[in-house]
Amino acid sequence: MHFLSVEIERALFEIEHFQTENTTVNSSKFRIVKNKKLDFTKILSAMYDNQMFENEDGYHATNKQEVFNEFGKLLNADFSNYSANLSQSKITNKDSFMKPFKEIERKAEAYYDKEKGK
Repeated sequence: MHFLSVEIERALFEIEHFQTENTTVNSSKFRIVKNKKLDFTKILSAMYDNQMFENEDGYHATNKQEVFNEFGKLLNADFSNYSANLSQSKITNKDSFMKPFKEIERKAEAYYDKEKGK
């Protein structure tokens, strides 16, 4: 009888573990394009450094990892290593590091020009 009890407990554990691994935490319809995650990390980091986020009490966000964790929930992405990824991305030359910012600037200029009828 004890053997059966142990086997039932093991089976329940495996079912719970399987459900946990295969359940989507967030039902967001959006994801970050796989080859753009580092670009997003750079941009989000710069936004944080520019004090663009505040907490629920209206104070500037003071924990960058928490901001990344919240965006991770929203986009079903893991940003637990954002700091290491940012540091590693600085190994490349500055032009390469700045590429996503320049691309966004071009898109913003195109939007502005289109809205102004240029």
